[in-house]
Amino acid sequence: MLTPEALQSLDYLIWLGSGEHAAQHSHCSQSAISRRAAHAADVLGVSLRKSRNEWGTEPHSLLLSLERQVHQLYRLLKTKRLRLESDHWAGRQILVDLPSQWISGRRGRIGIQRPMQLLQERVIDAWISCSKPDLPGQDDPIFAVYEIANIPLRMACANNHPLVGESGLTTSDLIQYPSLGLASAYYPQFSALLKQRGLWRETIKLDTYAFHDWEGRASTGLASIPVNALSTDLSYGLSALDWPTGIQDCIALIVLRDLSEQAEIQHLLNHLRNRAMAMARVNEELCVLM
Repeated sequence: MLTPEALQSLDYLIWLGSGEHAAQHSHCSQSAISRRAAHAADVLGVSLRKSRNEWGTEPHSLLLSLERQVHQLYRLLKTKRLRLESDHWAGRQILVDLPSQWISGRRGRIGIQRPMQLLQERVIDAWISCSKPDLPGQDDPIFAVYEIANIPLRMACANNHPLVGESGLTTSDLIQYPSLGLASAYYPQFSALLKQRGLWRETIKLDTYAFHDWEGRASTGLASIPVNALSTDLSYGLSALDWPTGIQDCIALIVLRDLSEQAEIQHLLNHLRNRAMAMARVNEELCVLM
């Protein structure tokens, strides 16, 4: 028999990436997580596999999909430990005072592929994205998208960079210097827009956000990085350049379309809108969408 605790342990391990983090959220030991997850995998006829630091199951299991659907509806109806993932570049401020029935995932999540997979597999219940160009379309049959706020994307360099303090910069000025980026798969449309501008050229291997690999590199060299005022503190040796990217970052809530009208999803959406309005009172670049 598959217990709720066993499926939760399996999915927490897949979502949070480690037995330590899963145990912290479950208020139990790592050995209990391992034992319950192994039991769930055995009952469901699947195997746990780790690839590129991410846990998953194989082969595909219709029984697992059905169990997750039932357990997700139970969480939503009982308002019990609903699971929210958030992109690093949406900032941590949007998660302040999160409603008690929601728990947030690990810090430093980047990219769109993994959260969309976890949403579609019903491992998580909602996701906050930051990449406006990569949002699913409003007519997407699987995902429902609620744009909450926009914020300008800027380019930043070390304080002593030759372009800092210069006005009226052009693309030709920026492309004379290195420009850090990630593999295109993390944010495909966002990456394409920056590459069209001659940026996002030096690919950094970054599975999880780390300051020393991103802002740290830019603050000690000649490379530029894209930043927004939600997630980047320029006081750590960086200055924004006087060059408009023409790109907006965002705060957007994404859920499965068949769950979009559930009461707890709508309550979360209202909370995030109110939180964004409070943030906008101290961040003039943040434009809340009503």
